[in-house]
Amino acid sequence: MEKKNIYHGTAKYYDFLENKQRISKEINFLAKHLKKAKVRTILDVGCGTGIYIIGLKKKGFDVEGLDLSESMLKEVRKKDPKIKLY
Repeated sequence: MEKKNIYHGTAKYYDFLENKQRISKEINFLAKHLKKAKVRTILDVGCGTGIYIIGLKKKGFDVEGLDLSESMLKEVRKKDPKIKLY
């Protein structure tokens, strides 16, 4: 059972608080520079609900996520059950 943390019970609402336009710009920035550096695989430490790894996966990267909050990881699994999570 997950130890309660500040995200317990709120993880399913977390994405609504994010600025999607800003996130999209950040994902494009990251993808551009990661491709330039020839990075193919990404481990997102503290991936939360997976906003970045979902976006980077759509851009062709191999992604994995790590988070302490099982409720956050549950939200990632809803979006893409194939992403490997820790």
